Amino acid sequence: MIRSTRRNPTHLSRLLPTALVALATTAAFAAEPDWRLVEAYLELDEAWHELDREIATADIGSDEKERRRKEERGAHPDIVLAVGAARAIIEADGKRAVEAAQFLMEHTPGLSPTADGDIEFGTAALAELLGPDWSHVDDFTNPKEGFLARLFAGDPSGPKALAAARAIVDLGGTHDRTRDAAEFLVERGAGTRGGSPQNVLAGIRTLESLVPDYDNWPRMLMHVGRTRGDSEAIDEFLTGKAAEGSDPLVRATARYYAASRLARSINSAPDDERGAVRERALDLASGLSAGIEDEEFVAKGRDAEGNPATQTLADVERDILATIRYATVGGSVSDFAGTRLDGVEQGIADFGGQVVLVDFWATWCGPCIAGLPK
Repeated sequence: MIRSTRRNPTHLSRLLPTALVALATTAAFAAEPDWRLVEAYLELDEAWHELDREIATADIGSDEKERRRKEERGAHPDIVLAVGAARAIIEADGKRAVEAAQFLMEHTPGLSPTADGDIEFGTAALAELLGPDWSHVDDFTNPKEGFLARLFAGDPSGPKALAAARAIVDLGGTHDRTRDAAEFLVERGAGTRGGSPQNVLAGIRTLESLVPDYDNWPRMLMHVGRTRGDSEAIDEFLTGKAAEGSDPLVRATARYYAASRLARSINSAPDDERGAVRERALDLASGLSAGIEDEEFVAKGRDAEGNPATQTLADVERDILATIRYATVGGSVSDFAGTRLDGVEQGIADFGGQVVLVDFWATWCGPCIAGLPK
């Protein structure tokens, strides 16, 4: 993780104007490979977050916290100039190129208007700088330091591991760790700090094209389907995998995760598109377990006590259909019944025309059980 090297100020609110001056004095060098611009941004970013945490934990009312956020903390510092400087350093083969590439991978998500391109640019640059060196992946997955030491050190090995794995799969299958690198990218490529869906795609496409006898597709499809964020390319890969191949378990798993990703997008879809998205999800989910209903699904569920439990394909088909139909915006509520405290059974249909708050309690959740009415 790239960190600022500044000293902690006595009063955080004083640092922001100081860093703004530093940023302004280096702005003229935005098109130049000037690391000072990145450092100035990191200083601003660190101070902003420290002040934000101070306000959040202060023993003051919510109105006062909001006032301080608006008047003292302000908006998050703009990252654009720092991104330009980092790109320039890489293009000029500057001595801070590795750090600049890591900066683009780690700091741009959610802040840079060109974040997707910045991350991929940084990943490609770091892959070229490090080369297909498996030791970076090995250091990340089998750390010599303990977990707590890595946690407090910021774990700088994530971006390097991702970039080295990308360099390996880019060799077209000639590296002896091609399969391992591809699996690492699928499993960790998006969730690791500095990662992106592009890593997942690079890994899964490598397995598909360069490992013809690959035998762990359900597990890989699970990781692909769980990739965070919107990605048309991932959605297309899953729907393609759902329609092809001779293994019904692979097709069913791909259908489940393609439907699951669509289901997650229903609520955020525009009003005039939501119905079509729901129908596509229902089409994919309906009948996915046909002929293999009792086959074990790749992901574990939870039993009534919250313990991991095996699921069949019939189980997950039923559950995802219920989610799509009843737990998304515009869906209908299933007609279920419950017993009131006075012993009378009452169904949801009895409340037609009224606004009903349905409060769900987990039977394995201690605080939930403690809060149940006696």
